[in-house]
Amino acid sequence: PGAKGDPGDPGKDGTNGTGCTIKESTALTATIACGSETFTMDLTGYTEQPEVCDANVSAEDCATLDSAISLSGVSQKGPFVTGTDITAYELQNGRSLKQTGKTFGGKIERADGTFDIKTVKLNSAFAYIVADGFYRNEVTGENSSAAIKLRALTNLKGRSSANINLVTHLEYDRVQYLVTRKDSSVTKAKMAAEKELFEAFGINNSGFEGLAEDLNVLKEGKGNAALLAISVLLQGDCNESELTALLAALSVDLGDNGQWDNVKQRAQIADWAMKADLEGRLATVRANVEGWKLAESAAPAFEQHVTNFWMQELGADECTSDNEGTLFATKNTHSSFYAANDSVYTDGDSSLVRLICVASGDSFAWRFATDFEKDVAALGAADDGAVRRGSVDNANVYVMEDGWRRGTE
Repeated sequence: PGAKGDPGDPGKDGTNGTGCTIKESTALTATIACGSETFTMDLTGYTEQPEVCDANVSAEDCATLDSAISLSGVSQKGPFVTGTDITAYELQNGRSLKQTGKTFGGKIERADGTFDIKTVKLNSAFAYIVADGFYRNEVTGENSSAAIKLRALTNLKGRSSANINLVTHLEYDRVQYLVTRKDSSVTKAKMAAEKELFEAFGINNSGFEGLAEDLNVLKEGKGNAALLAISVLLQGDCNESELTALLAALSVDLGDNGQWDNVKQRAQIADWAMKADLEGRLATVRANVEGWKLAESAAPAFEQHVTNFWMQELGADECTSDNEGTLFATKNTHSSFYAANDSVYTDGDSSLVRLICVASGDSFAWRFATDFEKDVAALGAADDGAVRRGSVDNANVYVMEDGWRRGTE
C-alpha cells in the first residue's frame, strides 16, 4: 500500500435549512410545507395497529375485514372532476375513530365522479375517506375555479362502495361526537346525525334508502333529491372559499347538538333560495345537471325541497285558492326581505319586496308582486272618486272607480 496522504482541509459550514410553515389546517389534519416538500400531519392521534376489543366495545365497533377489499364510489358536490385524489384512512375501530396511520388512495376515473381504490388489506372495517379536487357546480353548470375537500366516514363491513358527498361531509363532526362522547355505535350515530341534518333543512328522511354514503345526485330517488337540494341551497352564489367556510361553520354548528343554530345563516340561504325559485333558476339547475349527460335518468326531484326550505325559514304560508291575490312579506328579522306588514310600508322594513299568491295553471304559487299590486294593496278601501299617490312608486297616482286604477296628474 502507498504512504498515508496528508489530512484534508476542514469542511465549510453548510447553508441554513429552509423553515417550515403550516399551509392549511383542519380539526383533523395539518399540511406542513418545508421548502419544496409538503406532508400532512394527523391531528387526531393514531396507533400503529388496531386495539384488541374488550368487553366495553361492541362487536360492530370492532368489525374486521375477512379479506382485502376494493373500494369504489362517487365523489360529488356536483361530481368531482376526473383526476381528483381520493384518500382513505384506516380507523382503529368504531369506538375511538382514531387513525391507525395506514392510508390508501385512488383517483376519480370517470366524469360522473366515480373513483376506484385498488385492493388493499385492512385490519379494521372503519375508514375515513377524503376527496380533494375541483367539482362541477350545479348552479352555474361550470367546473369550480378552485378545489374543495369533502369527507365521509363509513363501515366497510359488507360494502364495497361508499360515496362522498355533502351529507357525509356535514354529518362527520356530529357522528364523531355521538360515538366518542355519547357512546354510540357508528351506524346508530350516522342514522341519528342524518335525521337531524335533513330536519335542519325541513326534510323528513324516514323513507330514504341506505345511509348518506349511498346517495347520488345523478340518480332519481327521494334521498338523492334531498342531497341535490341541500347541495343547491348551500352552493347558492358562493365561490369555493365561501362554500368551504360555510361548510366548516355548519359542520361545527351541527356537531354538538345536531341543531342548525345560526339563524342568520339560515335566513341568508333562504333569501337566496326564494329569489332563485321565483326567478326560475331552479329550472336552470335541472338543465345544468341533466345537460352534463352523466346519467341515464332525469335529475332527482329536488325543487320542492328548496321551495319548502325558504317558505319554512321566511314564514310563508302555502299559496292556495283561499289566499289568492294576497300579499306576503317575510317576518324573519334576519332576512334581507324583512318587512313588518304584508301591504303597509313602515320605517325599519329591510325591503319593499312583496310576494303575491296567484293561479299558476291548475295550481297556485307565489311570485314577486308588481309595484301596481303593492300600491293597490297598501291603499286599501276608499270612496269612489278618491285619489291617492302610490306609496311604493310615488310617481303613480291612483283613482278609485269600482277599484283602484292608475290615474293621470
